[in-house]
Amino acid sequence: MARSLADAGVWPRPEAALEGTPTGMCGIQDTPPRLQPGAAAQGHPVTVLGLDASTGAVDVVLAHGGSWAAGADPADRWPRAYRPGPARPAATLLDVVSGLLAASGLSLDVLDGVAVAVGPGSYAGVRAAVATAKALAWAAELPLAAVGSLEALAFAAGPPPAVVAAALDARRGRVYGAVYRVAGGLPSAVVPPALWSRAHWVEAVRGILGAARPEGGGCRLAGAGWLPEDVAALGDILESPFTLTPRSGGAAAHLADLGPLPASREEGTGPLHVAHGVAAVGMLRLARGEGVDPLTLVPAYVSEPDIGPVRAGVGPGG
Repeated sequence: MARSLADAGVWPRPEAALEGTPTGMCGIQDTPPRLQPGAAAQGHPVTVLGLDASTGAVDVVLAHGGSWAAGADPADRWPRAYRPGPARPAATLLDVVSGLLAASGLSLDVLDGVAVAVGPGSYAGVRAAVATAKALAWAAELPLAAVGSLEALAFAAGPPPAVVAAALDARRGRVYGAVYRVAGGLPSAVVPPALWSRAHWVEAVRGILGAARPEGGGCRLAGAGWLPEDVAALGDILESPFTLTPRSGGAAAHLADLGPLPASREEGTGPLHVAHGVAAVGMLRLARGEGVDPLTLVPAYVSEPDIGPVRAGVGPGG
């Protein structure tokens, strides 16, 4: 029997959380549907909830589609709820999910699975998103897919074939970076996610992209971990145009609304649509039967958090 989120203590009861929402909106039926391996590949419509807080913002998407080869609902039509950072994801994620489901006229019992960005990125955001996804999947007995935040960015960065260097700002002159080969289906890691100094990352990416450029494809950048000077150092090996953020989130059919590099990060092209890529990659992963156990899933932080216990003699002015 499926578990009630309210009874499990991980969700406010519907009457308390969503005034005017039909009773059962956040409840779970006894027999929720299941995403069978190969269902998406055979064109059967599936609906997956994608969660991301790796950038410090809260981004939630309800992805609906069928066969990826035959095309799916455009990702920019997927219902989406977004709260810019700092969004206190641990305190807001469940409310955002609840509101998106209510606005879409859906409930958890009609979903086929849950997908979550497991990092790297904001330590607090990743931890909150993973904990929320685990609770939802466990309580609703839904399949759960783990998706790397950089992997999701690479998937959403444009049509294959391509080699994509994805990066997120890790502060203090560092980036979380990875390089993926996108040739249809799931991205494959050329360089797995790691914490880099910015100078070493840009130098490494130049050599990797130059050597790994696919025949008939190009080299792209994705994510908000790039500065104008980084791109200037890589410009001669990049496609034009290239993207920092998939603004319309065209992950579903590998179509992206590509835009030029903003003159500064303050002039950015809008929020990172990592959740589109998370939901899309999660849908593919679940269709292949590659779900994970919600009781054992852990975040992929890549590095230690910046915030930790204060050591003796260390502190403001110490």
